[in-house]
This record gives sequence, structure tokens and C-alpha cells, in this order.
Amino acid sequence: FETHWGELLRARRTSADYQMSVAMTWDLAFKQVEEQHPRAADVLSICLYLSPESIPRQLLRDAASHVPDTNARAFDGHAFEAHALAAPAPVQSGALASVLSDALSCGEAIGQLARYSLVDTGDRVLRIHPLASALGRERLSIEERRTWASVAARTVASTFAFDGVSMHSWRGATDLLPHALAAGSHADALGVAPEAVRSLYNHAGLYLLCQARYD
Repeated sequence: FETHWGELLRARRTSADYQMSVAMTWDLAFKQVEEQHPRAADVLSICLYLSPESIPRQLLRDAASHVPDTNARAFDGHAFEAHALAAPAPVQSGALASVLSDALSCGEAIGQLARYSLVDTGDRVLRIHPLASALGRERLSIEERRTWASVAARTVASTFAFDGVSMHSWRGATDLLPHALAAGSHADALGVAPEAVRSLYNHAGLYLLCQARYD
């Protein structure tokens, strides 16, 4: 703890957005999860590029079809983009995909994050504090940011579809709208998953238009 405390002080991790003590607590938690539970850390990385509120557990399970089939923490974002374009959204056989696709394993990974107070959990959703989410993204390399932003955008785009004629799609669109906007914004800013970004913005726009929400 004291060693990492010194590292953070030398890095001058101060911001008007959060107190140093809170940032240091989260940073230590991130570091411990990465070292002791790497797959849980990967699950958290997907969450960082979604809206921090009410993240459906099912949405994380849906990400199994969109994660790289190797250690994403060492995976080059540009290479991932080329891989994804060559083989759109394949079902991967890697360790992370296996964790996400199994409800019990995914639940255990989420439980590990909860034990480090990185997420709050409910029966069907989880929540990450917005400041913890911002700090988590800041800690990632640019390649990791591109990778996880692409995973998040592709995952949400595969499930977020709004049809104004079908009332069945309204509830799902309502729940996923914040994640569509967040994932689309992150991916757009990082220049990844352009087709997913277009789909997210298109369906979000249709939904907001039908809701007469023009702000």
C-alpha cells in the first residue's frame, strides 16, 4: 500500500473531479483486481465504456461474442479492429468469452468486483460509480481503450434496436439507451467500430424522435 501510495503521489493524481484519497482507494482496488482476478478486470473494462448506471448483467453476457480471443490487456487495438472487420462478431473461445457466456462464471467475476467495492450489484443489473469509471478509463493504455470501447459498442449495437411500430422494442430501447449513447460516444471519440457507432446513433435518434425528446 505504502509503495503504491508513493507512486500515485509522484504521478500527482489530483483533479477537481475527485479527492486524492478516493482516487487512490479505487486505483489500489483496480491494481489488485488486475493482478489477482484478470478476467474480472476485463469484465470491468467493458463496463467502463457503458453508462455507469444500471448495466444489465445480460448485456455483459452478450459481450462474449465480441471480445478478442486473446488477452485483451496485451492486444493491440488496431489489430483487433482488423480482426473484427475480417470476421464480424465471431463467437470466441478465449478465457474471457468463456467467463462471459456462462452465467455462473460471469456472476463470480462480478462478485469479485463487488468485493473490491468497484461495483454495486443487483439481481439483474450492476452499477459503477461515474468517477471510478472515469479513473478506470484513464488507467488504460490507448490500445486497451480502443479495444474495450470497440467491444462495448459492438455489444450494445447487437442488442439495441428500436422499431417505432413494435411496442415490444420500446422497453428494451428505454433500458439500453444510456448504454447506446455512452458506448457510441466512447467508440466515436476513439475512432473504432464505425459501423456499430452508426447503428447506435441511428436507433437512438429514432427512439428520441418518437419520444419527442429533442434536447
